[in-house]
Amino acid sequence: MVGTHFNRNITWAEQAKPFVDYLTRTQFLLQEGCFVADIVYYLGEDIPAAVPYWEKLPNEAPEGYDYDFVNTEILRRFEVENGELVLPSGMRYKLLVLPERTTMTPSVLAKIEELLKKGATI
Repeated sequence: MVGTHFNRNITWAEQAKPFVDYLTRTQFLLQEGCFVADIVYYLGEDIPAAVPYWEKLPNEAPEGYDYDFVNTEILRRFEVENGELVLPSGMRYKLLVLPERTTMTPSVLAKIEELLKKGATI
């Protein structure tokens, strides 16, 4: 494997303090923020429900819009506020994109119908 053991006994430990301080500050800032995306792609219920990094999205987001992916567990947590899909964590999305599938379980279909009735854009 490639890498190095990172501990206080390495020869450059004392010189690493500014770099480690920088990493500490940036990690703190990243944890304080919240990712902003306009579109959320539902991965579906198929196994594996994996993010398709190796292929182009069938309904690709327009340039200038960011996106995220959710699985069925997260889909069930969505609520609708002012037409936006909202998660308990505070994440908000304007549009839910469904996978190109011909099957869906009744419970997922009921959740999607509930979101639609509450004003979500799907």
